[in-house]
Amino acid sequence: MLLAGLGMGMLAGCGSKSEPAVAETKKFRPVDESSPAGDGTADAANAIQTGEVARAKFASRGNAAQESARSEATPPGPTPKDGAVGGELLDVLKKMDRLSEQQPQGKSEREQLDDLIKIHTQRLGLAKQALKLNPQPELKRQIVVAMFEIYQTYAQYRVPSAMAQLADFGKTMSADADPEVARIGRHATFSANLSRIASQPLESGKDIVAEAQKLIEAEKGHLSPDTVQLAQQTANLLRQGGFRADAAAIYETVAAELANDPKQADEAAAFAVQAKLMKSDLETLLENVIREKPEADQKLAATIETLLKDGPLNREMFGNVQQVAHILEALGHFQVAQSTYEQLTAAFKDTKDAELADQVADVASKAKQRMALIGQPFTVEGLQVDGSPFDWSAYAGKVVLIDFWASWCGPCLQEMPNIRQNFEQYHAKGFDVVGVNLNTKVADLKQFLAFQGQDLPWATVTSQVVLDGKAGEDWTKIPMAAKCGVQAIPFVVLVGKDGKVDSIHVRGPKLGARLKELLGDPITSEVPADPTQPAKPPAKATGQRTRSISPLSAAVTAALALAGSKLGPGLLAYEKGSEVFAGKRLSISQCLAPTKTPGLLYVVSADPPADDTSNPYLAKPGLKTTELIAFIHKMLDRPQSIQSRPGFAAGLVDACDRVLKDDAATKSDQLFAIQTKLSILHREACDGKDAADKQLMAFVEELKNDDRPDVAREVAFFRLERRVLEAKELPLDEIPALLNDVQSYLADEKLTGKHLRLASSTVAAINRLESGDEREAQFAKFAPIFSRSTDKDLARYGKKLGKKSSE
Repeated sequence: MLLAGLGMGMLAGCGSKSEPAVAETKKFRPVDESSPAGDGTADAANAIQTGEVARAKFASRGNAAQESARSEATPPGPTPKDGAVGGELLDVLKKMDRLSEQQPQGKSEREQLDDLIKIHTQRLGLAKQALKLNPQPELKRQIVVAMFEIYQTYAQYRVPSAMAQLADFGKTMSADADPEVARIGRHATFSANLSRIASQPLESGKDIVAEAQKLIEAEKGHLSPDTVQLAQQTANLLRQGGFRADAAAIYETVAAELANDPKQADEAAAFAVQAKLMKSDLETLLENVIREKPEADQKLAATIETLLKDGPLNREMFGNVQQVAHILEALGHFQVAQSTYEQLTAAFKDTKDAELADQVADVASKAKQRMALIGQPFTVEGLQVDGSPFDWSAYAGKVVLIDFWASWCGPCLQEMPNIRQNFEQYHAKGFDVVGVNLNTKVADLKQFLAFQGQDLPWATVTSQVVLDGKAGEDWTKIPMAAKCGVQAIPFVVLVGKDGKVDSIHVRGPKLGARLKELLGDPITSEVPADPTQPAKPPAKATGQRTRSISPLSAAVTAALALAGSKLGPGLLAYEKGSEVFAGKRLSISQCLAPTKTPGLLYVVSADPPADDTSNPYLAKPGLKTTELIAFIHKMLDRPQSIQSRPGFAAGLVDACDRVLKDDAATKSDQLFAIQTKLSILHREACDGKDAADKQLMAFVEELKNDDRPDVAREVAFFRLERRVLEAKELPLDEIPALLNDVQSYLADEKLTGKHLRLASSTVAAINRLESGDEREAQFAKFAPIFSRSTDKDLARYGKKLGKKSSE
């Protein structure tokens, strides 16, 4: 997203607004439900979808750390059923499959890399042989995808003449009569041309823009989602490199092309908004406000006024400006935040989209409620879980944190260890906590508390409507939430000794810092070191600008990073698995030649740090369970830009494992560690990391006999997701039963972004069905289920399925 670079991780929460879909590529985006599968070629169609996902995985490497040499560089090969093709072609494809599963051999990393390239060269030769045997169109496309990935692998590991081979491949395939094959060829040509352009010093991105526009022009009138994605990634590369105007030009080109199709009008408008936001440099203006630079408030307000005046006033514009307001609110810039909310209300009040107008008004009104709490007397009203009255007067004279939470809210549970640590350190000095629970079903709350036992040391408050079973599904209408304007949780209110609200949004480290100001030093201040912060102050700025650009392919990344940097050859960071190799100043020839640590990512600094090949995100040895829990929480509170770094997930998983191995860990500590480990591994798996996926399922297998309700629920989800992911191996007659199981499971689930991979794989399974009527019936069943998700992308996908089934 445009503002993601600011890394405002504290805004993540249940019920908060999702980021615009066009702003960030998701590894497991929903598969294309329009793929043909009802003409007796279901297996071939499924194979094409597999190829599409594989190519999307390669194109999306800029959004996630690359895998190790073995797993990253072994793209899947075609896997037709024995009866699908002739004997000679089948033999060739089976050889390709066997080679794709073959592990590189060698005593050293260099030898293994050489063997890896040898394997791919053999696969490439077989693929060329297969094409000469005139495979069916669907199979031909999949073979071409595999070839494209092999050429990209050559480029990644700097095989001599790799880019020339890629360019030749692109030229040949671009001329193919099959439109899909021709498109893959154009993508290959684009990649080769981009590498060539980026190999020279870049004063601007105009040549890259020209290539992107040429790519889009070639599909005029029928722009494919993959081409849109590739153009979007290229624009993001330019933005990260400092070429914002050029990035905006690509967004504008995509928007103009999509606008020609009435069915894509909303997506076209979303790209148009992104172009405007990129030109306005909204994130820099916001950063200036946060840093309290002179006149920053006025400049931000003027820019937002212009954006809202020029439009378009769509959900994309609302989402981005709303995020600015949320960030300002969360960081305590209440005056400018309120002004931004008011600007939104005024701009959208007369929009033709009545639902959107109401949403904007509601968001602004509740934000005003929240910020108006500060300085006012505060009371907590409600009942305890057993139905007895809650006595707020018992907290008079104390500093009290009111924590709005729900048992289904992951970020809420992640915040609890931080609250507990501060409770233990400051309780004896007059600090207390009251949890305002927002579960709409009291049974869910009781089940959670029963699992916690005596380990939740503060009062939990609910309401009469919940106890009576009349709360409905909208937790924001529970009395205390409605009273305080709560729209996203966790949300916290800190009340001072005088009974008035001292502050809001005091989560993470902010809570301890504020309690220290109000109550003095804690009883114990022993906390683990934070590995995400530098050990010493950074070197003084040299006035030179380094442009860091995420990879589109390894060769392109290397060229862009060097060309975009005013420093020339500089300190380079490499990524391989979970390790980071840094600290060496390399020459250009060293950068472009095969090295011991392939996979150049970015220029990180003008001044090399001390050599260190260890994972900097591991918790230090000897920490107690409470310290490990605090460490995990602190890591989870890091900005997304840090959480995506190599080794970060491994550090979190290691800390969780240490908690689970500690006999002194409480039940709540264990639950938190289990849920965090599952969440982190799932996130990594959804980013296409096979090692994390295997680790996730191994952990789920360990937990299969765990009788704790929360753990059993997690295990059930991951086991079902695995069944659906492997549905491509099922006989067709077993697919309906699997889909019924998925539908039954999702019926009672609160769908979030966690369910996106499951949804995508479910639609892939539906597309295997041979009967068009049966597929449409399944689309109609799942559309309303996905549409009610709190995740914007999943909800939008459900609506698309609904339209598909009604056509």
